[in-house]
Amino acid sequence: MGRITGTIDLLKKVIRDENCERMNKSEVKGYLGELIVFQKLRNEGYKPEHRGNQSDVDIIVNDFKIDFKTSELKDDGLESKIWGWALLRKDRVIKYDAAVCVALDKNLDVNAYYCVSRSNVSDFESHHGHYTNVLNRFHKFPHPPDENSSNKFKEAFEQSEQLLKEGKVIAIAPDEKLGEIIQKLK
Repeated sequence: MGRITGTIDLLKKVIRDENCERMNKSEVKGYLGELIVFQKLRNEGYKPEHRGNQSDVDIIVNDFKIDFKTSELKDDGLESKIWGWALLRKDRVIKYDAAVCVALDKNLDVNAYYCVSRSNVSDFESHHGHYTNVLNRFHKFPHPPDENSSNKFKEAFEQSEQLLKEGKVIAIAPDEKLGEIIQKLK
C-alpha cells in the first residue's frame, strides 16, 4: 500500500466535512480504523495483508485473521457517551481469529485498542435497544459512573470492566505494541 498517512488524513476530512453530514459514515470510519491499524502493524515491523471488503476479514498477519471494528463516542441510550462494537451479527458467522476494536477520540485519533479473541465472543452481552441484529457486542465507557448515575449505567459499566479484568478483552494504549498482543491471542 502506498502513502497511508495521506489517505488517513483524507478520510478524517470526509468524516468531518459539513457536506457529508447526512452521509452514512460507518464504512468510512471502518476503513479509517483498518488503515490506522494496518499502518501501526507495518510500523511495528509486521507484514500485514490488507483484505478489506475482498474477504471475510480485514487484515491477515502471519496467517492470523483479524477483523476491525471502529467506533467514535456515541449515544447509546445511557447517560454517558460510549464506544460500542458489534462482535457478531445475526446474519453472519465468525471468520476472524480476533477482533480489534478501535476507539476513536473526537479528533478521530486512536484513544485505545481493545482486542477480543474469537473464543471469547460468546461471553459478551447481546443487543439492547435498537441494535436488534447484534448477537454479541462490547462497549467501553470514557469515565466511570458517579453517585448520580443510573443503575443501568452502573451495570453496563461493570460488565465492561469485568470483561477487561477477566482478560476476555485486552486494552492496548495507542503507544503500545498492538502486534505483540495480537500474536498472543493465537
